[in-house]
Amino acid sequence: MAELCHLSRYNHYSDPVRSLVRASLVFTRKPEHGTYSKPTVWRELQQRAFGSSFVDYFETLVLPFVSMTIAWGTIGRDGKLIDPELQLDRYFNGTQVDPAAGSAFLRSLTMDRDQFRAVLQRHVRKDGLPHAPIAFIKAPLVDVGDGWAIASSPWAVREYLRGGIWSKFLKASKEMDGPDEGPQIFTGDFGIAFELTCRDLAREAKAHPKFIGALELSKAPGTQDEIEDVVFREGDSAALFSAKARLMKEPVARQAIERSKVIEWYYEFFFDKKTVKKGKKFRVGVLRLLDLKVDALLASSSPPSRIFPVLLSYDHLGENAALYEWLDEQCKKLNLLQHPTVQPLTLMEMDDYEALLKLAADGRSIIDLLAQKVGPKWRLGRMTSFVHELGKGVPMRLPSFETHFQQITDATSMRLFGQKPQT
Repeated sequence: MAELCHLSRYNHYSDPVRSLVRASLVFTRKPEHGTYSKPTVWRELQQRAFGSSFVDYFETLVLPFVSMTIAWGTIGRDGKLIDPELQLDRYFNGTQVDPAAGSAFLRSLTMDRDQFRAVLQRHVRKDGLPHAPIAFIKAPLVDVGDGWAIASSPWAVREYLRGGIWSKFLKASKEMDGPDEGPQIFTGDFGIAFELTCRDLAREAKAHPKFIGALELSKAPGTQDEIEDVVFREGDSAALFSAKARLMKEPVARQAIERSKVIEWYYEFFFDKKTVKKGKKFRVGVLRLLDLKVDALLASSSPPSRIFPVLLSYDHLGENAALYEWLDEQCKKLNLLQHPTVQPLTLMEMDDYEALLKLAADGRSIIDLLAQKVGPKWRLGRMTSFVHELGKGVPMRLPSFETHFQQITDATSMRLFGQKPQT
């Protein structure tokens, strides 16, 4: 199971448009409460993280960098294949971007071959093969000399949108508020930003005339009227989406050679009780929390006859058949999610959630889709494969994604060239 979870975290070919829009939506949300809700403090956090506001950084450097991955492997206007290569000090030539800033940004994501060899040799299995290519995630560009770099893969570059930006915010929070308190403040705020984004997208899908069923949201995240983060109802059935923004620890996610370390993290994440170990607080496992929400719904005045529990994650949890079987086994041992009305658990990443909402906006029943997912054919299958088959390989985007993508690409074009893209 641990080995499959490791492998499942690599090579995620998500829709690059949705990935760019998602990063823009989540990371531009200023916290409504707490330390970072103060405009001056929020600006300082961004300045420490990026040397500018996040919007400036994203639209000037990140979006042009990530957007180029869309063209790799396609045929250019000259009839030639577009290779994944670029000149580190000249990539932003012909734009209004400061050459030094553009070069510094790209070089911060670059290592030469000797540096890659040194990193890979620190994570070698007994058979002499590298355990995990983590170096290519932190530095997706390989310096091949003469100022040229080659990208290891489009997926590695796009991973920066998910983990790279998050890491910069985390580092800045440590600098501002200390190594313990800073991360607690930032991760808490980030979790709320993620949940609010999930709620906004659910509202958009619900607003479409073909949408089936009802959407139930609390007044705000965590208020007393909350059943779960996002709830969809159809007839006497309900789907409970529990949104979790926690990222898997890097030493476990990709570096751990000992399989027991992987299993320990999964057990802590899904099933741990709230405890204090070696002076550190451990949160309640996400499935224990979800089970409590299910029990509360079953004890209500009108309990559903079918409940579909969904764990909606920001990070890649390594969804695979072995993980589903292990989760089922542990849930039975701990008597979690075992009521007869509760359907098998579904793991879902944000990319899959967005695709599911597009299907719902087009008139597909969310309850029927989840019932199909937990049925015999797809019970142990990956949600990504499930929605890909339903969409027949066509990117599934709510209208707001197309609109927002146009807005940020227009803004980037203005920053780089002083005018909007020619249509």
